[in-house]
Amino acid sequence: MGQEELYTNSVFDFLYSDTRRVKSWVAQLYPDGVLASHSRTSQTGESKGNEISCEIDAAGVNALVADAKVKGSAKAASKTDESQSSSHSKSFDASWSLELDLLDKLDDLGMINRDISSASIGSLILVSGVPK
Repeated sequence: MGQEELYTNSVFDFLYSDTRRVKSWVAQLYPDGVLASHSRTSQTGESKGNEISCEIDAAGVNALVADAKVKGSAKAASKTDESQSSSHSKSFDASWSLELDLLDKLDDLGMINRDISSASIGSLILVSGVPK
């Protein structure tokens, strides 16, 4: 039984990554420093409120008891509030993206050569090949 070849056409496959050096380069290229984690937070909420008020003015009303006049007023109010909220937060390890961020930034700055014949010593060169 022959062993199958694994072929992946992806920039995510690195044979070697010097993480300390990559972090050093990224820290120099991005003003915010090295991205260590990514978080996503979502929040939902609901609020309900009811308010009831009543006012009665009895000034000048004749009362049947002893033919007296009633003066004054009465006020009443009631208020209820209900609220409910929920929050959810997720944190992700962003270390896998360091090499990709570095390559993107270096390419944006024009620091990656694609032609080895025109590159000088110490230049960064991006080459592609086909596995055999």
